[in-house]
Amino acid sequence: MNNTPNEMRRDPVTGKWVIIDRDMEPDEVVSLLRASVARDAERIKPGPCVFCPGEEKNTPAPIVEYVDGQFHYGTHFENWQVRVIPNRHPVFRIEGNLNRRPVSMYDVMDAVGAHEIIVENRQHLDWDELKRSEVIDILRVYQERMKDLSKDERFGHLFIFKNCGPSSSSRLQHPHSTSFASPSVPERIRRELEFTRRHYQLKERCLFCDIVSEELRRKNHHSGIVKSYDSFITISPFFASHPFETWILPRNHSSDYRTMPGEHLTQLAQALQENLQMVKSMVGSLSYTLLLFTRPNKFWGADRDYWSTIDVDYHWHFKFFPRFPRETGFHRSFSAGSGYMINQVPPETAAEMLRSQGNRPKSKAE
Repeated sequence: MNNTPNEMRRDPVTGKWVIIDRDMEPDEVVSLLRASVARDAERIKPGPCVFCPGEEKNTPAPIVEYVDGQFHYGTHFENWQVRVIPNRHPVFRIEGNLNRRPVSMYDVMDAVGAHEIIVENRQHLDWDELKRSEVIDILRVYQERMKDLSKDERFGHLFIFKNCGPSSSSRLQHPHSTSFASPSVPERIRRELEFTRRHYQLKERCLFCDIVSEELRRKNHHSGIVKSYDSFITISPFFASHPFETWILPRNHSSDYRTMPGEHLTQLAQALQENLQMVKSMVGSLSYTLLLFTRPNKFWGADRDYWSTIDVDYHWHFKFFPRFPRETGFHRSFSAGSGYMINQVPPETAAEMLRSQGNRPKSKAE
């Protein structure tokens, strides 16, 4: 048992507190997580896959397909590389109007928006197993869908995430991402926007840029740098709420993923692939969630005063966190009831452990 006292760290982006639980040594936690990941893998049962080539008739007609560097809307190609299809059971539907109305004393509107599935590849391969060019294709599709949906002034926020593995709430084995467009900005995102704006009003600097600068400056045992690139940086943030949680951020300020220059896609794909490879080398072929955070829809927010500084106070980023199976001692009920997240691996220790994996075989690249 580790006798070092537990520590509470405040997340400056959301204002929430994270508990760094030092009850177990990091190596002990890793051994426990590796065992749980191995057991989790046994739950995967191969079966028919409606996302595989040849099964397209069993899915809705495509919104867009990416083929040989071109986007083709509403047309199916047998040699598709990435497909985007509507979700069969959408949370938000594209048809209709917001129809804002009171119901007694309560505010109500129709759930108008978009809910799409991005079938990332023709094969059952994760990003660290794909060629670099194939990951670039996926990132291009992310940009394309966000740009297209942003033209609709009904949509306040666009959000893309990737769930992978049986502990990630994903029911489908075929690698895919999910894209949402919602008619309002979710509370979790509003909280982040509020704190980043408040930081800018106080210091006239982007909070994320300050985090990046601090991590690049640190040379002590608190360093959270996992890997640094010319245009991006991968960090295990000081206030990480999950073991081996990492963020991938542009080193130069940018509020909007949709405007990222095409020449940066190769390095971003490399950072995402290598991050996944390093984490897997620590704990095995785990379940995880990858989240893409970017600024809300500019058209929707044009008349809202809290967007006035968003281009300078917000910073788009990817957030990666493992989804480990339930284990005794990981305090999930306490976290659900209190709101406190508990991390059993100090982020600076996680960063050091991930850096040590840098000499492992690289992901496939052309």
